[in-house]
Amino acid sequence: MRKMKSAFEIAMEKAEAIGDELTAEEELRIKRDKIKPLLSDFYKEKISPEDLWERLKDEDDGDLLREAQVLLIESIGLKTADYQIKRRKEGILAIESLKEGRNSSLLEQGFEQVFNLKERYNAERERMNNIIEEQMENAQMTMKPVKTSDGRTVMKMEPAIDEETQQGFKEKLNELEMQSKQLLNQIADNIKEKL
Repeated sequence: MRKMKSAFEIAMEKAEAIGDELTAEEELRIKRDKIKPLLSDFYKEKISPEDLWERLKDEDDGDLLREAQVLLIESIGLKTADYQIKRRKEGILAIESLKEGRNSSLLEQGFEQVFNLKERYNAERERMNNIIEEQMENAQMTMKPVKTSDGRTVMKMEPAIDEETQQGFKEKLNELEMQSKQLLNQIADNIKEKL
């Protein structure tokens, strides 16, 4: 039975075949390919932050450790559950403890900003949804024709909110999400700079 090669092994073979120096971009891709299977297990909760530390403790490549941290940071989004963000933070701090120049307290501050942003985003989103819900409840009801799954047309009572108002609600929610994503990206970039 033939052994399957990892992306890292394939990339290394290609690099050897070329025989030239690798560009910084190629080296980065190789490091990412090497660390992704381990991080995949971490994301799937097959391994803990302590296990992540254990598997990386003998790694002497500081760039690889940093790249693992960068990938963990990049996996955080507005809709990432708080416990998942906490796990990623713990993973990043575990990796940070393996490095010579440690910035753990600065990283902690960065993650505090992430949690604060998510809290503000969720509160504002809930507030906006409550306003929309209130508008829908206060709107006059009208009968509108609706197609059923069997192809019949029936009349249904629906709130009489015009398309422009509905579009305005959607735009405000989209604007909130875009602004929050931009802030999250700025915070993530600040954290990456501290690695």
